[in-house]
Amino acid sequence: MVGFTEKVTTKARDTEMVESIPGLSRTADPDAPLWRAAQVFRLVTVVYAVSSHFSTVQHYTDEGLSWILIVVLVVWSLTSALLLSRGPRGRRWSSRSTRSRRSH
Repeated sequence: MVGFTEKVTTKARDTEMVESIPGLSRTADPDAPLWRAAQVFRLVTVVYAVSSHFSTVQHYTDEGLSWILIVVLVVWSLTSALLLSRGPRGRRWSSRSTRSRRSH
């Protein structure tokens, strides 16, 4: 059976190992790489949508509406990118779900 002192020593050693790795800490958001990948994908798809729109807009029956939808797409993408760049505090649902998972 592992004694209390040994558990504390092991935990301290694990914490030192985590903190010794650059860019990694116990308080870091473990989902951050996934959010960054989603943001890169969002950027690529917005660039594709806007470039596709430029090349085909002359074939649309209502060009004004199509430009409005492109503006909505770009504004939504910028807004979500700014909110997601704030980390977990910008994603209220993320911190709530993490707390509820930890309490169980």
